[in-house]
Amino acid sequence: MLAAASLLGIAGTSGVLGAGTASALTNGMPVSPEDDTAAGVVQVASCTGTVVAPHWVLTAQHCVEVPDLQRSIYVGTTREQQHREENKFTSDYAVWAPHGDVALVHVTTAFPEKMIQNIRRDAVEFGATGSVYGWGAGTEETLQFAQAAV
Repeated sequence: MLAAASLLGIAGTSGVLGAGTASALTNGMPVSPEDDTAAGVVQVASCTGTVVAPHWVLTAQHCVEVPDLQRSIYVGTTREQQHREENKFTSDYAVWAPHGDVALVHVTTAFPEKMIQNIRRDAVEFGATGSVYGWGAGTEETLQFAQAAV
């Protein structure tokens, strides 16, 4: 369900890959240190992204509205972890999807293999639930997750 969760997390409330604007994750629960999926969740500017390949992060287009801008990508499930120099990556450009609020962000140094998430390639039925991860209103010091319907 990670693909559905990633897309839902960046596509907003108007529908997956719709033209709606994404909202911050609210009413989530702090992630567990044993949550392997959370390891692939990163912060892109003030948004959340998912590591999908050694040099690529899936996020929302509105988070990277200037495609060639160099920006920091932060790794870690706590703010304390994100502030460590070894958990900071640099992006050099973004590629926008032709439709919807979706983008891929390229990083100059590869992410560790354990961070790369397997993306579901088959269809997800409308109404199916999945986990959504993110930083947002009220997340404070720890990455949050919630269950949401597509």
